[in-house]
Amino acid sequence: MLGLVVNPSPGPIEPQPAADPAYPRWGAADLQSSGEPVTTDSANLSLFLGIFSFLCAHGFLGVVAVALAFSALTRIDREPQRYRGRGTAIAGLSLGLINVVATLGVVGFMIYRGAARAASTYSASPGKGLVVPTPPVAARPASTTPDKPQNSPPSRESATERLSLTSKLELVDLGSGEHSILQAFRQENTRAKARGATTLVFITGPDCKPCDAFSVALSSRELQAAVGAMSVIRVNAHTFREDLDGLGFPLETLPGFALLDEEGRPRDYIHGGEWDEDRPANIVRVLAPFVRGQLAARRHPWTSSHRPTSTQL
Repeated sequence: MLGLVVNPSPGPIEPQPAADPAYPRWGAADLQSSGEPVTTDSANLSLFLGIFSFLCAHGFLGVVAVALAFSALTRIDREPQRYRGRGTAIAGLSLGLINVVATLGVVGFMIYRGAARAASTYSASPGKGLVVPTPPVAARPASTTPDKPQNSPPSRESATERLSLTSKLELVDLGSGEHSILQAFRQENTRAKARGATTLVFITGPDCKPCDAFSVALSSRELQAAVGAMSVIRVNAHTFREDLDGLGFPLETLPGFALLDEEGRPRDYIHGGEWDEDRPANIVRVLAPFVRGQLAARRHPWTSSHRPTSTQL
């Protein structure tokens, strides 16, 4: 027979020893945060978008990269024991700022160029200059103003005027005192050759900003030094339309420039569409070789349409 031994008094329960402060006890939450700091997703994404912003969506992705970089830096400063990646965030921030600044610079430059082109009444493409209307415009009455601006050609009723811009450069405004514009061209051509100068016919018109810009450019030292001795005959296309058209001068786009032959007719011709912005430097690059007969490459080549007058039998 088996005996059952029962301990009637289990005795006092021994207390557990106190936790040693040198060896703290960790919970699940403590174990999760006890690892090494990790790089924030915002920092990594900021760097990626900063690089990618130079390939597409310029400016927009740069702004997003900057925002994510600031978010990552704020989180790292707030919880440095959990997050790292300050260098990555700063790199993304730098790339984003560079992209935003570069995008704004390009956009600003394009706006400036567009405004400069819009300020001119013509562009380099044909048909976008100042087009002279087909019906001839009636002659304007003589001006009663004693002082005539330099860029305003004389009306049909005014007399020929001369202005010496330099010792070599002369500006001649033809008026109605000339009985024949062809005879006037011949006389001015002969007069210019006598002093070793080239004759350039400058065809202008009212309300023509490129024409006014060229008139102003005649006073620039850069243009004066480049063209040398020259006599510029300024003619109003609206006032002398029939005369110029009969001599074979193109009038579709203004301003127009022609060199004269011995008969006083155009032997070579260009218009303001040969250069871009109406600045002396741009004008000189075209006009200087033109007056010397050395302008080979042209945007708008010209062929003379003049035919000798037939003899009546």
